Amino acid sequence: MRKRPNGSGSIVKIKGRRKPYRAVITSGYTVNGNGNKKQIRRLLGYFPNYYAAQEAITQFYEKMNGVEIEYVTFEDLYNKWKKDNFHLYTTSTIYSYEHAYSMCDILYSKYMEDITVFDLQNVIDECEKNYPILKQVKTLFTQLYSYALCYNYISDNRSKYIDLRMYKMNYKPREIKRFTGEQIDLIWNNYTNKFDEIVLMLIYTGARICELLNLHKKDVNLKERYFKVEDSKTSSGIRVVPIANKILPFFEEWYSSSNDANDFLIHDDEMMQILYGKFISNYYKPFMKRLNIDLMPHSCRHTCASLLSDAKVELSVIQKILGHKQEKYDPYIYHDIKDLIDAIDRI
Repeated sequence: MRKRPNGSGSIVKIKGRRKPYRAVITSGYTVNGNGNKKQIRRLLGYFPNYYAAQEAITQFYEKMNGVEIEYVTFEDLYNKWKKDNFHLYTTSTIYSYEHAYSMCDILYSKYMEDITVFDLQNVIDECEKNYPILKQVKTLFTQLYSYALCYNYISDNRSKYIDLRMYKMNYKPREIKRFTGEQIDLIWNNYTNKFDEIVLMLIYTGARICELLNLHKKDVNLKERYFKVEDSKTSSGIRVVPIANKILPFFEEWYSSSNDANDFLIHDDEMMQILYGKFISNYYKPFMKRLNIDLMPHSCRHTCASLLSDAKVELSVIQKILGHKQEKYDPYIYHDIKDLIDAIDRI
C-alpha cells in the first residue's frame, strides 16, 4: 500500500476484522513541553477495503477545507463561551446553563473534536432528569457547538443529532397547584424569619422567584409601593409590580437590612445574592417541610393569579401584575400603578 503524505491520515489493515481497513486522520496539533508541534490523531472508522477508507479520509479533509482544528476540552470551551456570552443573558438563563453544564462532568476533560454523538446522547440518557431539564442540556450543547464551529474547535456540529423524542413523548408535566386558604393561613401563623417571609412576598406579588431574587434595592419604591422588574424570562415580564399593603413591612425589613442602594433586596448574611438553588435547599424546602406543604415556589405565582381572579379583578389587570402577554392588545385599556395597587390590596 502506498504511504500517504505526513499529516494526511493513514490506512492500516487489521487482521481478523470484518472491516479490516482502519482509517486514522490528523485532526489537529498540540505543542509539547519542548515547544514542538505534535499531531493529534483520531480514528475515523473501519472500512471493508482500502479504497473505501481512502475515500472517507479524502471526504473528511475536503469537509475541513484546509482548516486546522485547535484542540480544546469541553471544559475549556464552556469557559470561553461563558466569558463571551454570559453578559448577554438574564440571571435565570445563566442559572439554567450552569445547571445543564453541571450534568456534563463526564465530558469536561474530553477534547471537543473527540466527543462523539454517542457521548452527547449518553449524557442525556444517564442523567435521569425529566424532559424540560434534558431540553436545557441539549440547548447548552447547541450553543457550545455553534460557538466551537465559529472558532474552528470542531469539524462538524454533532449536537444536532441528539434525540429527545422519547423523553418528550413520555413527559407528563407536573400539575402546578395553588396554596389553599388553610395553607396560606398556616404560613402567616408560622413564619419566624425574613426568609420565611419570602413565600408571602411571592404569593402577594405574583413575581417569579428569580425575579424577586434578582431584584435590586434601587428598583424598589417603598413610598409609592411598587418595584420594577428589569430582569425577567420574557419581554412581557419587564414590568412594574405593586406591593400589597399586608406585605409592605416585609419589603421594608429587607430594604433596611443593608446599606448600599445597589445591593440585592434579598441577600444572605454576607450581603451576597441568594441564587435559586440555595434558596430552595436552605430556606424554602425546610420551611415547607415544617408546615407539611408539598408545593414549589411557582405555586405562589399561580396562587396570586387565583386570588386576584377570586377577588373579581379584571383579567387585563391580572396580566399586567403578573407580566403575562395579552392575547389581544387593546390600546384603549390602560392601567396605572394606582390601579394595580388597588387590585393587589383586594386579596
